[in-house]
Order: sequence, then C-alpha cells, then structure tokens
Amino acid sequence: MNQFGLPVVSQAWYVLAAAAAPVLLAMRVWPRRSVRGARVFIASQLSISLLFILQAMLRTAGSFAVRTLLYQVWTLVAIWSVFLGFRLAIEYAGRLERSPRWLWVAVLVPFVGFSVLILTNSAHNLVWEQLWYDFRLEGNLTGLGVAGMLYACALAAMSTLTFAITATRGSGEMRWQAGLLASAAVCLTAALPLEVFRANPAAGSGLSSLLGIIALTAVTVAVLRFRAFDVAPVARDMLVEQTTHGMMVLDEMRRVVDANPAARRLLGVPSHHVIGRDALELLKAWPALLSSVLAGGGEHVEVTFADLDASRIYDAAVTPFLDPSGRKGLQLIVWFDVTETRAARAEVERQRSALAASVERDRVARELHDGIAQALASINVRAVSARRSLEAERPEETYADLSSIIEVTRDANEEIRDFLVGARGLGKPGTDLWSALADYAERYRALHGMQVYLAFPEDVADIKLDPVTQVQLLRIIQESLSNVRRHSGTRAASISVARWPDAVRIVIHDDGVGFDPQRVPGAGEGHLGLSIMRERAEEVGARFDVTSAPGCGTAIFIEVPQNG
Repeated sequence: MNQFGLPVVSQAWYVLAAAAAPVLLAMRVWPRRSVRGARVFIASQLSISLLFILQAMLRTAGSFAVRTLLYQVWTLVAIWSVFLGFRLAIEYAGRLERSPRWLWVAVLVPFVGFSVLILTNSAHNLVWEQLWYDFRLEGNLTGLGVAGMLYACALAAMSTLTFAITATRGSGEMRWQAGLLASAAVCLTAALPLEVFRANPAAGSGLSSLLGIIALTAVTVAVLRFRAFDVAPVARDMLVEQTTHGMMVLDEMRRVVDANPAARRLLGVPSHHVIGRDALELLKAWPALLSSVLAGGGEHVEVTFADLDASRIYDAAVTPFLDPSGRKGLQLIVWFDVTETRAARAEVERQRSALAASVERDRVARELHDGIAQALASINVRAVSARRSLEAERPEETYADLSSIIEVTRDANEEIRDFLVGARGLGKPGTDLWSALADYAERYRALHGMQVYLAFPEDVADIKLDPVTQVQLLRIIQESLSNVRRHSGTRAASISVARWPDAVRIVIHDDGVGFDPQRVPGAGEGHLGLSIMRERAEEVGARFDVTSAPGCGTAIFIEVPQNG
C-alpha cells in the first residue's frame, strides 16, 4: 500500500486493462470524427493507451537496455500527448482558424528537437545524465532535459487554461464538456512531472496513477454523459441558449427545472432564482398563460411584456411531453416573439385596406357621377319643358314636368342618402364586414324605417375575407337593400350568412312583389343595379345569382371563396 492508501500497481495485466479504456473512448468518438477536434481527441486517446502499454512493458522487460529504450519511447509519447492535448484545446475552443502558422511552427520546433535528443540520449546524455534501475527505472535529468520537460508542462498548463476559458464562456452541455476536459488536463499536467522527474520523492507513491485515473474518468464522463464531440446536442443546446425565444421546462409539480437566458430575461428573474421556483408564482402576472399551464398545455396564448425596453408581443405555447426516462407531467413553455410579424401583418392589412378604399372611392365616384349627371340632365330637360309649357299657358304639362322634377330630385336625394349611410361601412380601422353590416342595418332602419334581420353563424368572426372582398360584398348588400326599399313594396328584408368548408354564402331575401329576371325592362343596362352587383361579385371571384318571380319575393345569392 502507498501513502494514499492505494495499492502500488505492479501487475502488467492491470495496466493493460487500463489501456483499453482510452481505446474504447476513441472508438466511441470515431463515427463523429468529422466534428471539430474529434480526430485529435482520438489520436490523444490512442497515445494515452500506448503510454499504459509501454508502462506494462517496462514492468516486464528483462534487460536494462530494453527498459531504457522503452522509457525513452514512453517519455517521447508522453510529451507528444501533451502537444495533442494542446491542439485539442485550441480546436475545441474554435481558435484553430485564427491561429497563425508561425505559432504552430514555434510550438513544434522545440518538440521535434527534444524528441530527437530523447531517442539519441545514449550517444550524448543531453537529456539524462544517468539512468539506473532500483526496483524501477530512475534517471537524473540534465539542465536541457529539465527545460524540455518544463516546456511540455507549460504547454499542458496552457491547454488547461484554454479548456477552462471555453467552459466559462460556454453554456449548457458544452460548458460541462469543457469543464471536464479542463479537469482532465489539470490531472495530466500534474502527473507528467511526477513520472518524468523520477528523482521526485512522490514518483513512486502512486499519485501519478491516481491522477491518471481521475483524468480518464473525467474524459469518460464528458464523452458518455455530456456527449462531447457530438455536434447535434451541442448545436441544439447553443440554439436553445442563444435564441430570442424564451424556453422553460416544468416538472410534474409545475416547478421550473430549466430555463434559457431569453426566458429568464422575459420573466425578469435572475438565473439562480428561476430553477426550482413554482411556475404558479412566476407566471401570476399572465393569467391566460397560467391557465394554460394549469390545464395541462396544448394552447397558444398571447403575452405582452411591457416592462422591457419596449413592449413586445409573444405567442406563448404550452406543450406537455415525456422526458427520455418516460416521466409524465412535464411541460415545455415557449415564448415566440411575434412583435415584428404582427406589425408587418398589420401594415399589409392597412395597405390592402387603403387600396380597397381607393378602388371603392373611384368606383363610387364614377357611379355617383353617372347617377347625378343623369338626374341633373333629366331635371334640366324637365325644367326647360316646364318653362315652355308655362309660357304657352299649358298648366297640365307644366304640372307634369314639375312633378317629374320633384320625383327625380327625390330619387337622387335618396340615392345620395343611401350612399352616405353606407359610406361609413368599413371605414373604421379594425372593422370587419360583419360588424359593418350590423351597424349598417341599424342605421338603415333609423333612416328609412325598414327592418333588416341578420342571421350570422356563431363563428362568423372566424370567417376571414380580404379587405377588397369585404368592400365589394358590403356594396352588393347595400345595393340589394336599396332595391328592396324602392321596388319590392315591403319594408323588411333578411340577410343570412352560412359558412361552408371553402366558401361563404350570403343570401339577401325579401317577401316583396318580386319580378321576372328574364323580362325586366332595361336589365341589360343595369336596371335595379343587377349588372353592377354582378360585376362587383365577379371582381372578387364570387358567384352571383338572383331568384325571383312576380308575387314571390326576391332572393340574391352570393358565394365567395374563403381566405382561410
């Protein structure tokens, strides 16, 4: 037993068994050899395995000359293992591409020169002044030998520092990987001088073997538990940690078991105050989100964070899931930042509404111009006729002309009033077709004393139509109601809306006198506005039909494709 209570390892088979562990780790990483640093890691593990094998051979070698040669080779492999460790630390930290070639030349030249001196030491004794065997091979290093060994130790210390810096700057699994590799580098950095400087009193204590076992254990945990050199979990972890979307995991007791930096920033809680906290306490400021958590997830809720630099809108999704061990009741909360998306969508809708309004203004302007121009022309003709009749002292003709002027003026006035009633329509931002129809029906009743009955499905708010379509449908309905008031002989009409899988059907019906659509005088020129209504429907891809008969009322059917 040594001073640490550990058995002094002397059996060659025990050392050979230890040599198998690095080989197994190299085999584990081999399929992922294209990952940054994986090839160097494989080479370093094979070199460590070779060190164990050489150590076993040293214990069983029969002659002093063979022992001396094996010890020289062991030292050579040891210092090159240090170089591989340094190269691994640089690659793992992602600094290889930024390292100039001259730096690697400066690092390699001393290693190459020192390696040559080690192998040819029997000819010049520039590394070891003397080697002797006293239960184990011992040696006295020269000044040059000490300098070479200190150079290797310094490089090993730089590897440790590089791994440590990578661990502090990393996150998640990458931080654990780098931290464990840094621990392994610390142990190897301490074990190297214990083995090389054989005159050291601690050389035969077994401390170097203990440090080697600790280092090998740390590397094994990094590879097997934290999947070092497996790019998928590292990339996934970096994505989760660096995304602007907040992510938080709750256990079956609704306690926080993990939260990425974005989630902690949104909640305004430091990292060490999030883990283990009750989600009911953390989310009490957002009742809708809290209700989704209590319901077991499966819903999307909108959350606004107004206490940050600027108000942001997030779509929060609560999703139940099973962990790899099959544990139930876990929930994943993800906050998706939709601020810019909502703003862009609102801007698109605003522009589309503005375009629809512009198109409608042009159309209405033309229709009013034509209608008013015809009315004024008719009034002018009748007025001239009335003057001539008056001058000719024909009172009956004068009376008829004046009556015609009054009628035309009344019709023009009614048309303008109808236009003014319907002009408000979709003018208000955020107003949809259905609320505009309800408002129009109420104002139409107040103005003309005509009842308009509405029948909407319960999910009418979910019927999505683009702004241009909404404007055209509203104008068709307004024209239909105007025809009912002027021509049907009834003071009531109904508007019903039905939702189909891919279309919406609107029916405007009255129980008035009706007419024969095939025999309406002037139908081709737009009598009763049918041609205008049909034209509006065709512009938005809608189907337009009229069903009527004398004494049976009139029904206008409009079928329009649904946006989604």
